[in-house]
Amino acid sequence: MPPTDDQLAAAYDKAMAEGPENVAGTDRDYYLIQDFILEYENGLLSGYLYNRIPDFDQIRATIDSMKRHGLTGLAAILDETLMIFKDYQEPNPPTTWRKVLEHYDPTGKLRNLEDRTHQLPNYGVTQ
Repeated sequence: MPPTDDQLAAAYDKAMAEGPENVAGTDRDYYLIQDFILEYENGLLSGYLYNRIPDFDQIRATIDSMKRHGLTGLAAILDETLMIFKDYQEPNPPTTWRKVLEHYDPTGKLRNLEDRTHQLPNYGVTQ
């Protein structure tokens, strides 16, 4: 059964109090899920990626957490998003995020994935 909003919020608060690196198990999973949701609500998929790339291990851990807790639709969307950036390398010289998006997502797949995310009632989380 998917987590509730309250469970996600409690795990997130715990991780903020103790440090994300200090929570494990279900609390870690719920923290990663809530972290994704908060980043998504503040900047959609692009904002989430901007703040997470190149930490692909954390993004994969978030996908795994979503799958483990029944948020398979959301996990599939984030997995497809990650595939857009599978060959990502830090730009040299540094450039803008807009240029990075133009390079890795020239056809605007992120917009379609964001539309699909909006179609998930409450991201698949139990209210």
